[in-house]
Amino acid sequence: MGAAIPLIQLSLGALLTATALATWGNFRPRPVTGRAVRIIQWVTAVCLLGATLLLLTVDRGSGKPSPILTLMAAVATLPSWRPFKRTPWRTAVRILPAMILTIGSLLVEPDDTVPALCGAMMHAALAACGGLAARIAGDALGTLVRPAARPDRTLAALLILLTLVVGLDALITLGQRGIAWPEPAAARALLASTWLLWIAVRILPDRQPRLRAALSIGASLLLVTAAL
Repeated sequence: MGAAIPLIQLSLGALLTATALATWGNFRPRPVTGRAVRIIQWVTAVCLLGATLLLLTVDRGSGKPSPILTLMAAVATLPSWRPFKRTPWRTAVRILPAMILTIGSLLVEPDDTVPALCGAMMHAALAACGGLAARIAGDALGTLVRPAARPDRTLAALLILLTLVVGLDALITLGQRGIAWPEPAAARALLASTWLLWIAVRILPDRQPRLRAALSIGASLLLVTAAL
């Protein structure tokens, strides 16, 4: 067993601890609780990023963990831009997608194909998009229960990065093969559809928060599928 698997398992335990602290802080609000949760999230994100690097280098082919899902989980674990205020239960709900991605990284068999440098960079960018989408999905889960304001800067960052990924992928493929969507085009069609869904999420009015939240969750699932 490589060194990445214990690191991912430790990260999963840390996420469970952060969820428990955030839930407990909902009943007994304390400033120290919010700071502790944010520190755990930062440390866990660093551990998952380190596990991703190990899976791509030292531990390659030594076990099941998927580096794509591990990188998604690292991005999804990063603390929210918003401060830890009177709604710590939102932080607990928001951690759930990162926990699911972390568990999935331990269960999903990785692809042993070694892509070229350009392809590896595109995969990493797409994985980062999946992690940002998971962050937004966590906020959306809370919004389905209690409507909240429009998602924070995470949505804008996701749209910019996803637009770059989709555009660069089309340009690179067009330059190499003379066609933007070569056969089989199912994966690229899924990615383009996901991009259109996120555009729809961005332009939905604030008076429909639950519809925007449901659309965000669906778009997140599609984006994670496209990245895999």
